[in-house]
Amino acid sequence: MARGNKKDIPVEIQKLVVHLYLKGRKQADIAIDLQISDRSVKNILRRYRLEREGHAPPVRRRGRPRSLTVMDVDFLVGLIERTPTSICTSRKSNCEICVMLRSRC
Repeated sequence: MARGNKKDIPVEIQKLVVHLYLKGRKQADIAIDLQISDRSVKNILRRYRLEREGHAPPVRRRGRPRSLTVMDVDFLVGLIERTPTSICTSRKSNCEICVMLRSRC
């Protein structure tokens, strides 16, 4: 069964990759046996070596950056709670706006 990127490989499989490698199995054999790519095995072992040596691997943030920070959301929620009539007339819609803003954090 082919898997997606390395984030989709469960931690148990990653530990198994390291265990098999430490027991003397070749990377290509591990990839075939566990049905993951050679590149995934190589990346798992690279991260294992970095962690063992005490080097934290860099965290790569992917995707679009957040447009609102937690402080921005808190400010907007406070503004809605303090002056609800200036935002809209319905209290129910104020609650919906607060819930929507808080869920984006």
